[in-house]
Amino acid sequence: MRHSSNYGYQKKDDDYDVSSSTSRGYLYLVFNNTTKRPTRLGWIIMVIIGLIIWHNIQEDPGAKDQPDTDDFDDREINPRFRIMDPAIPNPQLGEFLAVRQKNMAKGAKVEVPVFDPNKHPVPKRVIEEQRREKHERPKPKDYPVMVLNRPDINSICQGDLDLLFIVDSVAPDMRMRAATRKTWASKSLPVSSTWSVIFVMGRLDKNTPRVVAIQRADANATDILRGDLDDSPHEGTRKFMLAMDWVIGDLVPACNIKHIIYTKQRIFLNVPLLAKLIQKEYPNPEEATYAGKLLRKDVPVRDVNDLNYVPPEDFDRDFFPHIISKPVYLFSVTAYRKMYDVKRYVTPIAMEDAYVGLLAEQAHITPTHNSHFEMMKMSVNNEKCNFIHRYFVYDTNSKDMRTIFIKFVEELKHCPL
Repeated sequence: MRHSSNYGYQKKDDDYDVSSSTSRGYLYLVFNNTTKRPTRLGWIIMVIIGLIIWHNIQEDPGAKDQPDTDDFDDREINPRFRIMDPAIPNPQLGEFLAVRQKNMAKGAKVEVPVFDPNKHPVPKRVIEEQRREKHERPKPKDYPVMVLNRPDINSICQGDLDLLFIVDSVAPDMRMRAATRKTWASKSLPVSSTWSVIFVMGRLDKNTPRVVAIQRADANATDILRGDLDDSPHEGTRKFMLAMDWVIGDLVPACNIKHIIYTKQRIFLNVPLLAKLIQKEYPNPEEATYAGKLLRKDVPVRDVNDLNYVPPEDFDRDFFPHIISKPVYLFSVTAYRKMYDVKRYVTPIAMEDAYVGLLAEQAHITPTHNSHFEMMKMSVNNEKCNFIHRYFVYDTNSKDMRTIFIKFVEELKHCPL
């Protein structure tokens, strides 16, 4: 029998010394003390470590370098930024001549952007929104279209027109149109310039929600330009072309227009402030003015599943030229006419603001950045002059427009423009 004392007992080499193993960090649990070879537990640990190393080697080394979805700039989540490039058949260009121009000359130094958005994964929120909307794919090259309804020129213009607002709308937004007419588009505001508003939209289909109500609401409207195209918010390019054709073909011969602002439905515009801005910074309508929020080196969408997809056959460069970002553009009538004249040389694409920028490039018009064209969302506070100094309030509904307008009128009494 082994005594608890070590006296009279000589320890053998293969005996396991608990105190020794503890002091050495349980090393002998991994390696046999006699043979110096790994124990069964040691082999298991080494296999696990090997599997972890192999798995890390197989990972994409560039995956960790990609930024998070929240790292986007102030454009929020831009649905244009996708992964793509499947080959597709060459579409029929119709009457339009495709512009063929490589991005850079051979041997030129390549400017690499800090972050290439086409390598960023598609945000799940954007995919879910597009599935929920269930809009048809836009057909920018399916043009010209039949004009189904024209605005009344006599109600739009009588002689000179300093400023024409063109609002991109959709038929179901009848409440927004009504709110627009009663708020910022009403002639009750103190504006020194002559101005008018028209709405451009697509056709009413049998599947359009509340067709009868829309027809009643728009029955007596004299400010609607309607074309035979899908009534979709993604048909911005064809709506822009439709409005351009009507303005240059019908309105300009009957009216002396100076400037044009093209905008979207859900934006509250400060007409008095915009009129003053144009008088101060763009007084000469003979100059080719194409102004707004400048967007540099935007990239074409190459995801065939995206509604804004741009086929390489329609635009084969890596970057667009500098453009004015939607949702608001300012044109002088001179620039607008020049862009109209070159329209047949530019292939229409689904990315509306990029298409407008390509028209300007073809017409040799340089876009001008204006810091006042920043889009700010509605924020109600107790400041006396909250809305009167804002040029635009973005992402509003009909109730918001009425709230803003009430506060705007109150601020006019106390705050100078």
